[in-house]
Amino acid sequence: MALSLDFKVIREHRGTQNGGFEELCCQLAALEDPAAGSRFIRKGPGADQGLECYRAYTDGHEVGWQAKYFIDGFEDGQVGNLADSLKRALSAHPQLTRFVVCLPVDLRDNQSGKKASEVQRYERWRKKSVDDAAANGRTIEIELWSASSIGERLGRDDPMYSGRARYWFDAVTFSSAWFHDKLDVQRHNLGERYSPESHVELPIQMALQAVARDPEILATPATWAAEITYKMDGAVGSLSREKLSSAADRVRRACEPLLKSLGARPAALEASVPLADWATLAAAGITSISEALTEVEDKVTEKSRYLPRKDLFDLYSAVDRVRDEIASECWQLMNKRELVISGPGGIGKSHLVADFGHKQLEAGRPFILVLSGSLTDGDPWEQIRGQLDLTQVTNANFLGALDAAAEAADCRAVLAIDALNERHGIALWETRLPGFIRLVQKFPRLALVLTIRSTYYRFLPLKDLARVVHPGFAGHAGAAAKTYLDRRGVARPSSPNLAREFENPLFLRTCCEYLDTEGLKQLPKGMDGVTAIFDFYLTAVADKVQRELKLIPERKIPRKALEQFLEACAAHGDGGSLPMDDTIKLLEGIH
Repeated sequence: MALSLDFKVIREHRGTQNGGFEELCCQLAALEDPAAGSRFIRKGPGADQGLECYRAYTDGHEVGWQAKYFIDGFEDGQVGNLADSLKRALSAHPQLTRFVVCLPVDLRDNQSGKKASEVQRYERWRKKSVDDAAANGRTIEIELWSASSIGERLGRDDPMYSGRARYWFDAVTFSSAWFHDKLDVQRHNLGERYSPESHVELPIQMALQAVARDPEILATPATWAAEITYKMDGAVGSLSREKLSSAADRVRRACEPLLKSLGARPAALEASVPLADWATLAAAGITSISEALTEVEDKVTEKSRYLPRKDLFDLYSAVDRVRDEIASECWQLMNKRELVISGPGGIGKSHLVADFGHKQLEAGRPFILVLSGSLTDGDPWEQIRGQLDLTQVTNANFLGALDAAAEAADCRAVLAIDALNERHGIALWETRLPGFIRLVQKFPRLALVLTIRSTYYRFLPLKDLARVVHPGFAGHAGAAAKTYLDRRGVARPSSPNLAREFENPLFLRTCCEYLDTEGLKQLPKGMDGVTAIFDFYLTAVADKVQRELKLIPERKIPRKALEQFLEACAAHGDGGSLPMDDTIKLLEGIH
């Protein structure tokens, strides 16, 4: 069913409605005839050469799209503008066989006297352009996507189309302000689990950036290529000066395919980053460089070996860096669209995703956070749409609109479900999670991030998804604790090697809150001992429980409960837990 759309209210993109119309047309063009082996290429702002985008097919021919936001009609001036675009497109694309004109209006055929109608004006230009191209040995087909044609596509019973109608013509929903408002609510609901004033940057954030296909990460292969090119020129020059031209040619021929692949346009959001190809090409380059080193040893005098050896080793290091980088966790996650973040309680999982979401939205990238603890045992999609004020929107259209927002932002849209284990989590997700994930997977520009406490990981069907374990401040305890404590105005421990407990953000936060309550600005001396640390921590936890439950301080009930529970765990449990019945019996006996 064709939609009747008002293109005067289309969502802005890059600050203009003209930009919005161009982006919508590019998104629709990307959905047209995605034949196997074909490549869809966007030209980008200011570099269109007569086309906004085009698709190149395996037989060499190309189809291109040009969007013109002629919202007030189609007069002679617009015809001239269109003619100029076609001229530039034919010049820049010798294989172009079809030129699609996208207009936000339906051309009128209201003839008035001798003045040509818009339809006649367009047809006259189209026929002349086809004839002129034929006279110059070119065959070109010109097709019109008018407002009705675009409306027909957006009205199709397919969320990849209907979701885009929702995104581009709903001025409120899915706007930057809407995304910020929805995240702001969830950040407040997190309470003390999210504390931006005490934020510490950690390497695990790279995992989230990779799953989201951060454009800055995708741009780094070009810097690798630039370094390899520089080192290769030096190595080839050194080999040539030593009369080893054949070795120089082999090194160059081995490295050039890698350079071409690394320097190519970054993979589209819906496509895979060619990590396996890069690994193969890098290995071929390493082999050639190693052979050249052997030839230098065999044919160059010891006195003259230093420079060619150094240049070849520099090139070897630059190529080997590519192998190391693409084998890293960050790059291996680039082709994953689902990520599970696990870790013990209080390690900072909720803070991590909330902070990442804030940064994504600040960069103009779509992000939605859902707290699993706010959901009941029922259809999660219905509840999520309810929280987002989208009760009248279908699941598919909601995700289709998110997919459109992602394509416009040139970055995957991230849907994060925090703390799968909370409240009714196991009952809610145990049977529903596979279907939930499958629905998200139908939209190629969406990524799903799930967080869960490690002890619950085995109870949900998560083993087939990529997983990273949140280490807290592990490996960065000194710097992280320094940053955290400095922001809270707390004097740092004098011990150069902090105890492991400082790797847990919850431990640090609880200790700092206790200091605030007691009016202190320094951690007790002797905090380098495990016993002293836990005594201080237990005091802080017990004090917090006592205040929140409004218990009589003199009776020290929370402290007694904690001590007896830990003693029972050590004596009868597995070191960290007790059976529920034993725990209830123990706590009920404390007065």
